[in-house]
Amino acid sequence: MTAFLVSLQDTEDDAYRQRLSEKIDRPAAEFATVEELDRRLGLSGNDGR
Repeated sequence: MTAFLVSLQDTEDDAYRQRLSEKIDRPAAEFATVEELDRRLGLSGNDGR
């Protein structure tokens, strides 16, 4: 039973690594800019921060 559960976990880890590597391999132009991230997080105010 333990071996089966470990094999399932390894399968999930491989799938996760694959999805993550696909995201990392995207061109920089597809990522959000700092300004866009500030806007999304509500940090784009003009209060000097």
